Amino acid sequence: RRRYLMAQTALELYNDEGDALLLNFGQKRLRSLVRSWLKRKCALEYRDRDRHRGAFQKRLHELQEAWHRRELSNFDYLTKLNELAGRSYNDLNQYP
Repeated sequence: RRRYLMAQTALELYNDEGDALLLNFGQKRLRSLVRSWLKRKCALEYRDRDRHRGAFQKRLHELQEAWHRRELSNFDYLTKLNELAGRSYNDLNQYP
């Protein structure tokens, strides 16, 4: 799930190389229908940004540990934190 122009109407899909595809549906209901269909039909890794879910907490912890071990630069760490927070380079409203 992604915001586009500050509205919850978009999906952002990533491939294994980290390339992103942002799809804006214009309506939250349509986005939800497409998202549900994709989850049923495709064997995609689903990354939920819900901070109360275990997958989010695990990803955040792994990211922090990699940064502490100096496996990530400060820039890469902040970029990935922004991604986890729901920001996207594809929506320029989210960056100054």
